[in-house]
Amino acid sequence: MAQEKSVAVLYFLGSSADTTQKLNVLLGADVTLSCLFDTISKLMEWSTLTIEWNMVDKRAHKSIVYTFEDGRAHVKRDGSVMDKIGLLQSNASLQLQNVTIADEGLYTCRIITPVVYTETTTLEVLARPSVLLPDKAAVTEGEEKTIQCDISSFYPKKLVVSWHIQNGSRTVNAGLSHHSRVCTEMAVHNPDGTYSIRSGMTLHASTVKDREMRIICQVEHQTYDWPFNRSVVLTVHGRILFPLIL
Repeated sequence: MAQEKSVAVLYFLGSSADTTQKLNVLLGADVTLSCLFDTISKLMEWSTLTIEWNMVDKRAHKSIVYTFEDGRAHVKRDGSVMDKIGLLQSNASLQLQNVTIADEGLYTCRIITPVVYTETTTLEVLARPSVLLPDKAAVTEGEEKTIQCDISSFYPKKLVVSWHIQNGSRTVNAGLSHHSRVCTEMAVHNPDGTYSIRSGMTLHASTVKDREMRIICQVEHQTYDWPFNRSVVLTVHGRILFPLIL
């Protein structure tokens, strides 16, 4: 008995998308890169269909992500998934699972039937900063106190840190105050491609009213719709005076 051929009813019209799609995705999430091709009436076999997904990163290095050829999938990037049944509905979209910084770049979907259809997508990966301050802080009257704000695992690199002092009903920018100093280090590039930074604010306790004030570390980053605040209450203790023994 003659072996039956695997035939897919696919309808193609060779063309290219006019614009490049732009997608933002958070680090560690899954994302689907769209590739929906036009159609005309034509019966064809899986063996005549070739699909290639490639990516050009920010350093202009080109790599193959996923290919479908001779009816078989060839996965170059672990966690790349294409729905074969979706191809019957003119859908060659590609899902990337557990996105990393290395996945950022320009993706091109190329379909050969043998007519050619291409579609491009720019993928931007974002990582929201983790902002840490001490749970509490204290200083003795007349002395100085430094509060450190640790900001880690963010991407892209551009980030703005500012400090604010809420003393009673009044809030001032610590960087503009004569009674405080702000020092922010250069960002450190982490092994996973994200960045971390440390910023410190030093305050002289003589400026504190009512024995406590709120110290605010404010962070601005692309992943926030508005500035993110993390705060700690600084308590001022009075000096302990020991009696003079003659």
